[in-house]
Amino acid sequence: MIENYIFSGMGFATGENKITNNELETAAKKGYLDGFSDARILKSDGYKAFVEKNGAISPFDYFAGEVMGFKTRGHVCPFPITPDKITKNDTALELAIKAVQQAFDQSSVHPNDIDLWLGSSGTPYEQAPGLASTLKSYFVEYTNQSPVATITSACVGFNIHLQRAVEYLKSNKKAKHVVVFHSETLSHLLPRRTNFVNYVTFADGAAAVILSKVEGEKREGLLEIVNHEDLFMIDHLGANAEGDLYMTPKVVKVRATENLCKSSKEILDRLNWKIDDVDILVPHQTGNAIVHGAAKKMNVPLNKVFQDIQINHGNISGASIPAALCLLKNQGKLTEGTKTLSPTAGLGGEYGCFAYLWPKQDESKGYDISTDLLGKIALVTGATGGIGHQVAVSLAKRGANVILQYTNNDEKANRIKSEIEALDVNAYLHKVDFCNNDQVADFADDVIVKFGKIDFLIHAAAITGGLIRGGDVPEETMINVARVNQFSPINLTKILKDNINSCILYVGSVAEDAQFSGSSSYVQAKKGLHGFAGSFSYEAHAIGLSSIYYMPGVVSGGMAASLNNEQRDAAIMAIGQRGVVTTQDIAERMVKSLYIPKVLNGFDTIENAMIVRRDSYTWEENK
Repeated sequence: MIENYIFSGMGFATGENKITNNELETAAKKGYLDGFSDARILKSDGYKAFVEKNGAISPFDYFAGEVMGFKTRGHVCPFPITPDKITKNDTALELAIKAVQQAFDQSSVHPNDIDLWLGSSGTPYEQAPGLASTLKSYFVEYTNQSPVATITSACVGFNIHLQRAVEYLKSNKKAKHVVVFHSETLSHLLPRRTNFVNYVTFADGAAAVILSKVEGEKREGLLEIVNHEDLFMIDHLGANAEGDLYMTPKVVKVRATENLCKSSKEILDRLNWKIDDVDILVPHQTGNAIVHGAAKKMNVPLNKVFQDIQINHGNISGASIPAALCLLKNQGKLTEGTKTLSPTAGLGGEYGCFAYLWPKQDESKGYDISTDLLGKIALVTGATGGIGHQVAVSLAKRGANVILQYTNNDEKANRIKSEIEALDVNAYLHKVDFCNNDQVADFADDVIVKFGKIDFLIHAAAITGGLIRGGDVPEETMINVARVNQFSPINLTKILKDNINSCILYVGSVAEDAQFSGSSSYVQAKKGLHGFAGSFSYEAHAIGLSSIYYMPGVVSGGMAASLNNEQRDAAIMAIGQRGVVTTQDIAERMVKSLYIPKVLNGFDTIENAMIVRRDSYTWEENK
């Protein structure tokens, strides 16, 4: 049997703002961008011939789209880019998480089975501990100790790490899977640049693969890979400490074109292939000047050169090749036996290439989460509420047995119990009035007697108390809201603290940060719970419990469903939320928070020994 290295999963994410050539042309005409001359293009023979053959097109669109090879590009920020917008939009981390998640969704490989995590970026999210370390914490439990590595490398970062991944799999016989990803927010380098070329070219995106070691009867998958560095380019292409790009275009064009050809030839010679044996050339999507120049030197017809990423998404540096392969796979163009060649060259003179022989495509669709919490026991208060219901279901999907506390909706409680038991786990109903201290104490005692220990306590119980002016709220309402939202969760936590193994999660509210008219009793109780949770977190930490105070943005259910449009929109604007999120999505992230250090869309702050996680916020101070 032959040991092969295959892409068992692939993913690609791009900036959500599609910037067109028309937008850039308008900016150039208004003087926002410089370096472009309509007059020069209008006089060129190439433009005249193109218009005669294809019809009218603006000089800018011709030069950017036809000569340079870029039609649209994806930015994380709306155009025009400003430092203020950058702080409120996705970073290289968020893009990388989305790409890696897609790769897992394509693969049957579980994140817990990854043996090594390798990431690269020329626009890193942070200096330390590194993009790969932080990304890994979004996928695996605290106890996972698989190694990570991050390099600051742009166009060739993916290729460098891909070679490291193969070497790791070869040298570690028990290792089977490596995540390799590259992510860039190149638009972050643009605010201080005004030359139109940079805006036409650079974009934001991330791509990832899961490289798996698989035995087969024939050689396939990743066949050969090389990496080198051309020091003649060290001073001609890069970014300085302030993030300002520097480039000598003519030098870059000549050296990069030559290096693409050199690395391709080295791979072809190793495999004893001719260039005609290659079905699709998938180069770094750096623009027509270099890509077409290399293709011409290698005698590759342009109809065999794949440039869709460049044309429709822009130059996304080291993510461009894996993104292009992902796109080709999703388009059904990488059938069994297809041979691809992927040369790359970029900043600092790094260059390399790899060849891939595509095996029969695996039809796996996502990894199995049903054992993530197998055998665990979770107690959910307010289980018939919008968030409580979805949290209970999400727990059950991961294999947890669920204790469901509810107050009075017997029909819904039994329906939820049946829904959970259909997932082959146990559900235990407890009808408990949180306005009755004796019932709460008896409930806690019952849990201790029946279960001894539980793993998770999730406080989702809450009532609104009516949306009326603070001065008009009856005293009885204030008291009842405080009992349900604050005092009963506190009492239950105190009684059960020594009988919880892992985590306490308190569900907070956006109303604490974006208070709206008529929420005084609700907010008062939630802030009281918040204060207790932070204070109690030290005590919890001392006995091995983590504490999370989870504050959803405006959601489609729960208290938010009681808001009118004006109140909802005001709350959304106050926290910079991009839109209402579903209770199901919030619940999924809450449950992941119980055993995975970080979740996407969550901005964390630390209060005492407690994580305060704000979901769907885009506050500047959280970036």
